[in-house]
Amino acid sequence: MIELTQSAPSFQLPAEMNLLAAGSRKLEAGEARVIGAGLSGLATAWYLTEGGASVHVIESTGSAGGLIRTLQTAEGLVETAAAAFIASDRVLTLFSTVGVEACVPNP
Repeated sequence: MIELTQSAPSFQLPAEMNLLAAGSRKLEAGEARVIGAGLSGLATAWYLTEGGASVHVIESTGSAGGLIRTLQTAEGLVETAAAAFIASDRVLTLFSTVGVEACVPNP
């Protein structure tokens, strides 16, 4: 299971993430928290759940995806972040599992 929570933008961990704060609980075996719902955070959460963990993803913005956005302009679609991935077996397996079709760019 992956749970996504929005928290206020900050350079400090939210109080519930500070395991030294009074009243906060420590994670149980098989639980994980991932800070950020960008591509790396979501991939990390996916791999952790594949390993049997229950994952809580904490994101400071109103949507997942990190810097990746697709904008519609008069000239066409514009991607605001990563435009390519190295096609390793691990990346291709992740893409296949989540329903993303890998394509080869035109030279």
